[in-house]
Amino acid sequence: MGETSPDGGAVGAYEGGGYHPRGLYRPTADSIMRTLGREFNLPGREAMIAGFHRHAAVLTAVTPTDRAVRRGTKVGVEAADGVRLRWSVDGREVRRARGASAVTPRALGVPADGRAHTLSVRATDPTDAVRAPELRSGLTDTLTWRVRH
Repeated sequence: MGETSPDGGAVGAYEGGGYHPRGLYRPTADSIMRTLGREFNLPGREAMIAGFHRHAAVLTAVTPTDRAVRRGTKVGVEAADGVRLRWSVDGREVRRARGASAVTPRALGVPADGRAHTLSVRATDPTDAVRAPELRSGLTDTLTWRVRH
């Protein structure tokens, strides 16, 4: 409440929402729902971004996750620009791989020791437009592969 919104007003409670002169409130005085051609207000942006992520993953596997990959196999993912990617081997982040959209388990240090290993990538949309903690959890996805040598 009180924060300046891109639609030119401050976030608050303004009577006159939903085409009703009284009893319903909108978050800004002159939002896009009232006047076309304006920016979306902060609550509207937050709701839209969270809604997109409820229906579309932050991260998509290029390499299928339903079968094991070999140490020398290129493992790839797709994510939107700006999404943070962090790769891990057996639960430990490999910092030098941050931001990479494709890796090989061997290059990340998966040993050829005959044991099963796990490769995973965590993607996070770093937008600051979604601030509600219950909505922020929808801005992260993780994919995992079994690695065999």
